[in-house]
Amino acid sequence: MSRIISSGDRLEPKTSLIIYAVVFIIILALLYKFFKFAFKIVLALSLISAVIMGAIGFFVIKDVMDMKNNLPNSDNLFMFHSEEEILIAFNAQFSGEYMPQTVSQSQLVVLNNLYKDQKFDEILGDNYKTFIFDIDSFNTEGEIEVFKDQFFGKEFLIELVKSDNTVSRLVDEMMVQQDMDSSLKDSLIEQITNSIGEDQKLKASVVFILFFEEIQNDPLFLFNRYKNGDLMIYPRTATFKFINAIPISMLKNAFSLAKDKLNDKVNDQTE
Repeated sequence: MSRIISSGDRLEPKTSLIIYAVVFIIILALLYKFFKFAFKIVLALSLISAVIMGAIGFFVIKDVMDMKNNLPNSDNLFMFHSEEEILIAFNAQFSGEYMPQTVSQSQLVVLNNLYKDQKFDEILGDNYKTFIFDIDSFNTEGEIEVFKDQFFGKEFLIELVKSDNTVSRLVDEMMVQQDMDSSLKDSLIEQITNSIGEDQKLKASVVFILFFEEIQNDPLFLFNRYKNGDLMIYPRTATFKFINAIPISMLKNAFSLAKDKLNDKVNDQTE
C-alpha cells in the first residue's frame, strides 16, 4: 500500500524549481550550440545559393550573421500553448547567463489577446525571437518523479499546466494516489506553495520538467517540432525558412553530442 503522508511530513521536490530553471538555461545554451552548427550548414548552402540564385543566398547569409551576433545574448520569449490559449510564458537568453523570468498572470492575459488576434509583432515586443511551442505535441507516455518517491504521468502533468487551479489540482491527485484524508489538503497546498510557488511558478516548473524530458528522449526535439509545425519561431527570417531543407541526418550527430553534454551538466547541478 502507498505510504500516506501525514500533516507532519514534508514534501521534498525531486529537484527544486531553481534547479529546473538552471537545467533549462543549460538546455538553451546547448540548443544555441546546435543553432551555431545549423547556421554553418545554412551558411555553406546559402553561399552556394548566392552564386546560383543571387539575392536569396545574400539574405540568408545576412540573416545567419545577424543571429550569430544577437541570438545568444538577446532576450527571447518562450510561450507554450494548447489550441488557442497561451498557458505559460517566460523570457530567457540562450547564453544561459540569466535565470528565465516567468511572465505574470496579467501579462499572460495580454499575450493571449494578442495571440488570438495573431499580432505577432506586438507579442515580440523588445525580444529578439519568439518561440511558440504546442504543448499538446509533447510525449504523454510514461511518468516523471516530481516529489521524492512520487511519480506523475506525463499526460496528467500536461493537463496540470492547462488547469487554472494548478496547485490545488496537483494536491487532489496526490491525495488520490496516497489515499490521504481530505483534512490534509490545506496543509499540502501550503507546503507546495512554500517550496515551489503559486500556480504560475508551479506551471513553469512543470514545463521545465516536461521540456527537459523531451530533449532527453529526442535529441532532435527542437528541429522535429519545427519541421512538424509544432514550434513557431517569429520572426521567421530567411535562415529558418532555409533550415527546413537541412537533412535530419546532418543534425543527428550534433544533437547526440549535445545530449551527452547536457547529461553531464545536469548531473553536476543536481548532485
